[in-house]
Amino acid sequence: MDYKIAIPSLGRSDTIMEQTLTTLMRNNIKPTRITVFVVKEEYEEYRKVLPENIAVVIGERGIIEQRKFIHHYYDEGTCVVSIDDDISDIDISLGNCQDLNSFIMCAFDDLYENDAYLWGVYPVWNQFFRKQREQMLTGLTFIIGCFYGVRIRHDEDLETTISMGEKEDTERTLRHYIKDGCVIRYNRIGIKTKFFSPKGGIGNYKKRKQEVNADALRIAEAFNIYGKIVERKNGKKEFKFESIARRMKTDVVTRLDRLDPTEFDNLYARLMKIKIPQIQARTKKYGTSRRGFPTHRAVCLGMVKRRVGKQVCQSVFSVKHPEIHEEVFRIGKKICPFDFTSVHLNHNVPCPPHVDSKNAGVSCIVSFGEYEGGKLIVNGEECDAWCQPYTFNGSVLPHWNTPLEEGSNKYSLVFYNNTTCVVDDE
Repeated sequence: MDYKIAIPSLGRSDTIMEQTLTTLMRNNIKPTRITVFVVKEEYEEYRKVLPENIAVVIGERGIIEQRKFIHHYYDEGTCVVSIDDDISDIDISLGNCQDLNSFIMCAFDDLYENDAYLWGVYPVWNQFFRKQREQMLTGLTFIIGCFYGVRIRHDEDLETTISMGEKEDTERTLRHYIKDGCVIRYNRIGIKTKFFSPKGGIGNYKKRKQEVNADALRIAEAFNIYGKIVERKNGKKEFKFESIARRMKTDVVTRLDRLDPTEFDNLYARLMKIKIPQIQARTKKYGTSRRGFPTHRAVCLGMVKRRVGKQVCQSVFSVKHPEIHEEVFRIGKKICPFDFTSVHLNHNVPCPPHVDSKNAGVSCIVSFGEYEGGKLIVNGEECDAWCQPYTFNGSVLPHWNTPLEEGSNKYSLVFYNNTTCVVDDE
């Protein structure tokens, strides 16, 4: 396995040998693998202090532009490790490899094996945190920008668009996960660096907080399906990822046999006699709805997990309306190609783009009633679910509805396996 090491550097010609390069040499990384990328004005300074067998290339000013230059400098398919110029240590002692070189080679092997293109390490140096973590994650997980590996592709949809270096790694992670359904992080490997050094690098955060926070908000606007904004006590905004598993090639939308509309007549008649419980939109202070959902009417049938006591039991709605429960489960057993434990019943719910992060595997959805609009969109594919069941993995495929026309009366049933569903006592 051949790979290259790229080090973007600015204003550190006097210290780069003491930091990242010493760390790499100490770990027996061949100098011929290494290229240091600098600005034109500093080329001679770096060339004087660096060994002849380490390449120095003139790139662009600014960490964002420099990383873009590096990305296009290498041919497609090249395995590249990007390392900041102030890494003082790399700890692989809690991993499964003997040295740094073997770890890097194993990491790229894992990318090929998982059909992925981006790997990274745990973003915190503390060994106590790392040793308690799972060795390798393959879903949506943050890949820190100061030390990561990538298989080069010159695809436009992988180009980052934000302005600040600190949030670039967040966007890079998201774009790779959206494209590939997988990024890999090694939780027991750690790096030691000074993230907010005022000399070179990413800079002093206090001086740039406004711009950094603005980029966090831009990411939230562009990628709201995949996470949410959280704010620390110091006013720093972060985009916190949803817990989303690896997307497999088998995670596709499947259309099942269409049902005769009369199959829903009995259930429809019973539902018209009652009012589905209303769920308030979530705000910082109150609300029980899922994030991004407006106030709507929905309820869970079958097995749920209570807020109080955490016991798994039959939902209050199923106990209160056994005839509706039986009819819903009759329909589910007729159409579902899998066993299910729970059903989500929606009434005129305008679902925004989202993923079902707590679902266990594939769901089955079907709609009925008298309505126009309200089409199901799964991963960009439009589906008309009226009396037409579809299955898909809602925990990894984004999905939503188009708007309902005025006067519509739409019900939808989502059959799934989930013992973490939480409901309030009515």
